[in-house]
Order: sequence, then C-alpha cells, then structure tokens
Amino acid sequence: MKVLKFGGTSVGSAEGVASLITIVKTGRQHHQLVLVVSALSGVTDALAGWLADAPAAVDPDAALRHLYTRHHVLASGVLRRPALRRYEAQLQEMLAQYAPLLTQLSARCPSADLRDAVLAIGERLSAPLVAAALRDAGVPAASQDAAALVRTDSSFGHAVVDTSVTRQQVADWRARLSSDGVPVVTGFIGADAEGRTTTLGRGGSDYSAALLAQALDAHLLERWTDVRGLYTADPAQDTTAQPIQQLDLPDAQALARSGHLGMHPQAFDPLVAGNIPLHVRCTRAPTETGTLVVPVGFTQRITSLAS
Repeated sequence: MKVLKFGGTSVGSAEGVASLITIVKTGRQHHQLVLVVSALSGVTDALAGWLADAPAAVDPDAALRHLYTRHHVLASGVLRRPALRRYEAQLQEMLAQYAPLLTQLSARCPSADLRDAVLAIGERLSAPLVAAALRDAGVPAASQDAAALVRTDSSFGHAVVDTSVTRQQVADWRARLSSDGVPVVTGFIGADAEGRTTTLGRGGSDYSAALLAQALDAHLLERWTDVRGLYTADPAQDTTAQPIQQLDLPDAQALARSGHLGMHPQAFDPLVAGNIPLHVRCTRAPTETGTLVVPVGFTQRITSLAS
C-alpha cells in the first residue's frame, strides 16, 4: 500500500487534476492506493480571510457563491457532462449543508470550534471533486472525511492526535475498503471525542497523510506538490536554494520541527515511528526523482522507491 498526498496546487487546476489521474492510474497497477488531498489552492486562504473579517464584513451569500464558482469552474474543466451534472448537484447539497456555518460568521465573532468547522470546508469540498474526476476517468474512487478516522483532543486550531484511537478507527475503516477502490481522504482535519471537527494546523494535510501511512502500515508515503522535491530553502523566496536529493528521516524530522522544509512540524513523527519512507515528487514533472527521505539503512531500496 502507498499513501499519496496531493497539495492544493496539485488539485487546484485542470492540469493538476489531469496529472493526478495519470499518477493514480499508473500507481494502482502495482499498489493499493490511498489519497489524501488538501483544499483547492486559494480556498483555505479565502476561508481564513472570512474568519478574520467576521462578523462585520462577511456576506454569507457572497462566500457561498465564491466557493461554488471556484469548484464548479474546476469541475467543468475536468468532468464530462454527465459526471459534471452529478457533481453540480453534490456541490449544491454540500454548500447548503455548510451555509449555516458561514451565516454564523456574519452574526458573531467565531468561536474556536466554529473556526475549525469553517476551515475544514475546503478539504470537504475538494475530496469529492477529486473522487468524481477519478471515477469519470475510469478509476473507482470515493471520498472519505478524515473526521471519522483521525481522533484528536479539543485543542481547536492545533489539535493533538490520539494515535491509539486513530489507528483503531483506520483499521476498522480499512477492513471495509474494496481492494481495487481508491479512497480520497480529506487532509488537515479530524474530530474530538464528541464528534466536533478539529484541524491540525496549517500544513496539516502532510501530517494527516503521515498518520494514515503509519496506521495503514503503508510501505511508502508520496507527497506530490508543484515543486521538484525538498530544498534547502523556499526556492520561490531564495534564489540560492539547493535541491535535496536524499535525507534520513531523523534529520528531516529535526528540520521540520525547527520550521524548515515547509512542512507541518509533526509531519515526520508518524513516519519515524512507523519506519516509513517519504518520496517528495512534482506533479508537473512526475518522472523526476524528487527527494527521498528514508529510514537509516534503507539505501538499498532507493532505486525501487523512485521507480
């Protein structure tokens, strides 16, 4: 089994979704796959902006129109007409479900639990769209809300994961999975013991994917982005940034915890605990090697991991 995580830029355009479909079709020839997806690029920023403006400047109807347009435009670029009609109905149903949350923003300052429920909307809209695109391309796929899988405490905004309960919930879920289906799981979110939506912090989809990889005993986690692997600094900000071809997991864990690598500070903790390699790859250049982050002593598997 492999877990594939796709960031917002990788699912936020028709080109990105087309690359995702090709990657999944190739990967499922030899592996059982589980996907973890972020919100479409720009959506979480929009949701965070509305939260920052609440309650004075939030127009719930305008917010719903924005979300509908962002997802409908992308769906129109990746789905054929019958699938598009089905997704349009699903999108309208989901937005009707989330409308009360946005209405609450216009009425009062958001509480911590309301903030997390609003921020989770992005992933909860993107996963069904990615699943619909895969089905339309002939890949059996279904979206899965991570709130049913990832158990956390009630520290809204930066929830702490209960790994024991999470592992059991994931095991129960895995037992129900079809061997040839591809689940598309929402990143970034979980739920507390009362079923309230929680979030793991920005960059939390990386952490979600690592948690699932550990709980599923996956042999590899692939992180797909629009950047050609990990760098010594953000290449968009620092022209001297150099690509990193290989790292040991403990070194990557330390770098992430200190705020480097552009990943969630806890993203490597489940991988270290599970001795699971990470392969960072680029959706725009899927044949390139990217960056391999491997447990100490795994050098003999680098060639097979990169293939």
